[in-house]
Amino acid sequence: MARDGIRERDWRTLLWSIRQGSCILFLGNDVSIDYQGGKTTVQGELAEFLHEELEQSDLPADSLRDVAYAYQSENSRVELNHAVVEFLDEMESASSPTVTALARLPWRLVVDASFDDLFARTVRATGVIPSVEHYNFRGDAQELVAMPKGRAPLVYHLYGRASDPDSLVLTEDDMLEFLESVISSNPALPVNLSSEFRRSGVSFLFVGFGLKHPYLRMLLHVLRMNESDSKSYALENDQDTSAGGPGVPLLLKRGYRIRMLEQPVNEFCEELARRYEESEPEEDAAAAPAAPAAGALPDAPDEESEAPKVFISYASEDEEHASWLHAALQAASFDAWFDKSELRGGDEWDDVIKRSVTKCDYFLVLQSRALANKQWSSVNREIRLALERQMFARSGIRFIVPLAIDDSPPLEEFLDIQSESLKTEDDLQRLITLLRRDQLRRQKVR
Repeated sequence: MARDGIRERDWRTLLWSIRQGSCILFLGNDVSIDYQGGKTTVQGELAEFLHEELEQSDLPADSLRDVAYAYQSENSRVELNHAVVEFLDEMESASSPTVTALARLPWRLVVDASFDDLFARTVRATGVIPSVEHYNFRGDAQELVAMPKGRAPLVYHLYGRASDPDSLVLTEDDMLEFLESVISSNPALPVNLSSEFRRSGVSFLFVGFGLKHPYLRMLLHVLRMNESDSKSYALENDQDTSAGGPGVPLLLKRGYRIRMLEQPVNEFCEELARRYEESEPEEDAAAAPAAPAAGALPDAPDEESEAPKVFISYASEDEEHASWLHAALQAASFDAWFDKSELRGGDEWDDVIKRSVTKCDYFLVLQSRALANKQWSSVNREIRLALERQMFARSGIRFIVPLAIDDSPPLEEFLDIQSESLKTEDDLQRLITLLRRDQLRRQKVR
């Protein structure tokens, strides 16, 4: 059976669902990338990388699961994990026109099958800071994930992430254990993530996800995606058009309302991004977020639909670092207070700062040598105000978050408060995730 083309009505429906936040992108590891002057895939390059180290040279290099299993058998799981992380570090220079096009769109949720951060990294390059989470089929259950509001998506690594090597689904045995864990809910996928897949009106766009494999179709069934009441679409890698035999497109179309499209992946994604950007801007402003299904958990913790308020306290010498943090928090849909952007001529400085510290949800203070050397400074008053407010909080409530931006020891005032590092983009991402999770926990206990 021939695969389907996409009609104008399909384009309109797909664009509308993306605007409404009701289309979930499933991004596979079969998406083509540009690397060292040629086109390949991360999965294919990883298989070649591991294959070169094998003594069993007669094993074909076209199956990552087989090659990874052979590598693990000849060496150890620890060495396999280390080799994969080492390879992914080297691949940070790779890019993908497909991923670049998809990153221009306002996804609410992206389920990423890759181990690397190519999609999240590409989104960050557009000025948007996504939330990044992952599933560890060998780890503890994560009950909830924070579903961000606004332009910033949640990128969820379904098969693990390089920053947590034990979570990686690499071999055939890993895939079977992964499916067993998802089916038995041991550990369970986050409850509100699972509810997203079954939300009324939700649709899916699968790009290079490999739906030809029986394991992937089993996963669709386990996630109960056959209950979707909306039309979804799937595109496979340009070099892989078999889709597992002539009966698979019909099975997907009738059983899951997923239409396999015949367009080349990159061309389709470029056109999707172009059509979105050329559409009327008023449509974006008018589009309302999709309503959650009955019984679904809330997206992100807030109070009276307001973004979490964050106060940034810092020594004047660290203004550049504070400005970087402020821009990232604003892009991630936080209401971040930064004196250089908030204070205006004629403002009563002390009154404005006192009011802002009193009303904020989180007080972030940049710990540095410069701050430690401030014997007399307004930043000390900000810290004292925050410490006084912290005294009124119940035990366990996170309010003051010290952020280490260099190697200086923590201030004496913060010795009993857990500090976080803020030196790299990864540290920044972890901070944003930490704050979102904490806001979600606060809302849950209200």
